[in-house]
Amino acid sequence: MPPAATFPSDADLVARILASGIRTVITVPCSITAGLHAQLADLHRRSALELLTTNHEANLAGLAAGVWFGTGRPALIHLQNSGLLNLGDGIVSFAQPAIFAIPL
Repeated sequence: MPPAATFPSDADLVARILASGIRTVITVPCSITAGLHAQLADLHRRSALELLTTNHEANLAGLAAGVWFGTGRPALIHLQNSGLLNLGDGIVSFAQPAIFAIPL
């Protein structure tokens, strides 16, 4: 594992999210990324982005799909690595060109 100094800071991640044009972040809060969540929540309070929180990773794909279908804009999904498999079915279904072809 690289030294912690080589990882981007929470502020760096937020700047990259905003620079990418993402304006909706959907997340399952995690104590490890609480600093990032706090910065995103502050931006949400100032109407700089939309922050949606849910309690289970299985909800993320459906919420992101709703943002895409409702606005035509992509959303960033943030989750705990332990929940990756809970997200899998939704991502596979929504990304398949023969089904919904939502860009990832």
